[in-house]
Amino acid sequence: RGGLLGLTIGLALQLEPHGIRVNAIAPEPPGAGEPVTAEDQAVYEREFPLGVVGARAIADACLYLARPSGGHVSGAVLNATGDSWRGL
Repeated sequence: RGGLLGLTIGLALQLEPHGIRVNAIAPEPPGAGEPVTAEDQAVYEREFPLGVVGARAIADACLYLARPSGGHVSGAVLNATGDSWRGL
């Protein structure tokens, strides 16, 4: 994740003067997007109360960056993993 952060910030610094915003969306843990059982879902919801993961989380992050409300964001790495990676 440190490499992703460094690359995103470095590219943003180089391209922002040309009006180009650079952002990244953090990848999900292995197995993301695979079907889960009701039991697995219950465990996930207990551990990660945001409860948003998979394609929906990534699509929401993309929509945010594409909308005018995200137009001021550049050099950021959005954690769209449903809170499964806390911190950086």
